[in-house]
Amino acid sequence: ALHKRIPQKVKENTTMMSVEEKTKKATSDLSSLSRVEHKIVLTEANNLERVLTLLLPRLLSRVGSNHSNQQDSSNTSQQLQSVYQKIHVKLVSTLSHIMKRVRSDPNCKLPCDSILKLLLIEEEESTKHEISTKDTDSTTFTSSDKKIKYQTTIDPFTLNLALAFLTLGVPRCEIKQVQVLLPGMLVVLSNHAGISSLKSNSRKLQASQVAHLLLRILERVVLDELEPMNNTSSASHLPVASPTAVDDVRKVIVVQPLVSQVLYDLILDSLLYQPMNSRDIPPLGLSQAGHKRLTMGASTTHSDWATEMAGTSRLREFKLSLLTLIAPTRRWSIFMENKETGISQTIALLVAATGDKHVDVADRATSYLKAYWDSLRGGDKKEEKKDSELGAFSDRSKAIAIVLTLQSLVLGDTSAESALKKLKYQPQFLSLG
Repeated sequence: ALHKRIPQKVKENTTMMSVEEKTKKATSDLSSLSRVEHKIVLTEANNLERVLTLLLPRLLSRVGSNHSNQQDSSNTSQQLQSVYQKIHVKLVSTLSHIMKRVRSDPNCKLPCDSILKLLLIEEEESTKHEISTKDTDSTTFTSSDKKIKYQTTIDPFTLNLALAFLTLGVPRCEIKQVQVLLPGMLVVLSNHAGISSLKSNSRKLQASQVAHLLLRILERVVLDELEPMNNTSSASHLPVASPTAVDDVRKVIVVQPLVSQVLYDLILDSLLYQPMNSRDIPPLGLSQAGHKRLTMGASTTHSDWATEMAGTSRLREFKLSLLTLIAPTRRWSIFMENKETGISQTIALLVAATGDKHVDVADRATSYLKAYWDSLRGGDKKEEKKDSELGAFSDRSKAIAIVLTLQSLVLGDTSAESALKKLKYQPQFLSLG
């Protein structure tokens, strides 16, 4: 009996030592945080940006880890829990001070890239490629690529604070920094959409914040990369997009199909949006949830996104930038790389925009559609037989996809799915908008 009791006693002593060690470490961390807060308070405005680049991502990460420690069932010591609570209060106090100082200093930039990385993880993936030359048979080689995924275990405190600082910091980023954020924000959006985003008010707010962050980034990338316009002709609107930015967006959309669908829904809602006399009533074609997601958005220049877009010229500029992103005859053409649904999604969005109240928006969408159809019919006849995209429409499955996506756009998913079931030929890849 004695040799059975000894391990239990040793175990109790080990547990007590573990709690004591945790308490000692937590107390040390609290003192360290007090020094950090003191340093930030005394930091002059011209050095604040440099200090925040180093400390802000760490503080946001620490909020999550401290919350996890508080939720840990093994940390039952009242003394330890008291120290963790003091750490939480200190972190909130420090971050609140940072937020106030950054808001009052429009020239202070934030480390948005490092903040966004807190919400993501990178995984190595091996991809097989097959190449062939005239002199050799086909050769298969494997390359290692990094795939961005959402950090599903992110702490809610860290998520909320990260989104708040990104909302404040993204408009201040330089164009190169904005391009770096774009692929990651697409991944984050795909994880804050759908039915799960409607389960609670906090999730609705998070989904709205993510959607508006992405819209800001997309618009900024397009507007900053347009050539200076010397005239009002359509040729003056040709974008000079960074090849890296374009490729990164297309890669995310192709590798992660859900991103394509969620982005399509967001852009469709944005194109359908119109200011209404009452914010509780959505414009024709826009769902109640989609309308609320847009009107809930924040703005750095107005009280909210809806107020910012109340002006005719501002909403017009916003929609024209979206059309530049999706136009199949322009450099971005973000959906066209997706061979399964890209054509149908692009055409559906342009068709929706042709009915816009803004004449410039409707005319631009119509011109993009016309240019695309002309590109399919025109060109050298020999090249047309080999490489023309006309082959996409000779493929019955893609033609059906276009028809059903348009039907879904006009009548809703239920009617489109009903029509699909009646067809003898049913393309397996079809994803309705």
